[in-house]
Amino acid sequence: MSWWRKITRILWKTVLFSVLFLLSFTVIAFIGFQTETFQTWAAQKLTKYLSAELGTVITIDKVEISFVKNVTLQGVFVSDKHKDTLIYGKNI
Repeated sequence: MSWWRKITRILWKTVLFSVLFLLSFTVIAFIGFQTETFQTWAAQKLTKYLSAELGTVITIDKVEISFVKNVTLQGVFVSDKHKDTLIYGKNI
């Protein structure tokens, strides 16, 4: 087998593996984003970061996003720096 064929075969396998990996990752990420567990986890990470940056308390208990038209937030609480409640919603 010539060196040109070897290089072509290696490149073809590398490109094929890369495309399959990206396609698999995209499908898994899309399915993950659709789950309520992942959405809630991401929202809680975001609120933890915002709480630290703003020096106040921000919490969200549960998030459910339907990518077609609905967003439901449960247990939303936002306070100011004086510990007064700015926003509280059991179900938004």
